[in-house]
Amino acid sequence: MSNVEDRSSELLQTLFSGDRPTAVLVPFAVYEKLRKQIEAAVEDYLDSQAIEEARQTPQEDYEVVNPTYAKIRQARLAAGLTQRQLAERMGVKQPFIARLEKPGAYPTVRTLQKLAKSLGLKDYRELI
Repeated sequence: MSNVEDRSSELLQTLFSGDRPTAVLVPFAVYEKLRKQIEAAVEDYLDSQAIEEARQTPQEDYEVVNPTYAKIRQARLAAGLTQRQLAERMGVKQPFIARLEKPGAYPTVRTLQKLAKSLGLKDYRELI
């Protein structure tokens, strides 16, 4: 048995098992919007956990081999920013920041300069 409800001009269909609702069917566009919001919320949560962990980690633990990608991530976390927040400051999308924070990233000097400015660093060479 199903019950169809019209809410905010989006067709929602509630499926029941007996008297208990068991599922809600939504248009694909609504699903995609919700999925993206959930992914962003999870990413922000994980970033906040990494920021907290970075604050509790003694600085000397970072002095081991620290290539550019790791320095970019460390600087972002030290600034208390999520990837999304840094991307907004730079005028780029979050996946771009994620790629910069992975091994094998070779950002241009111009990108490093934009990163440094967005992170409040005096010189881009602090990231290399």
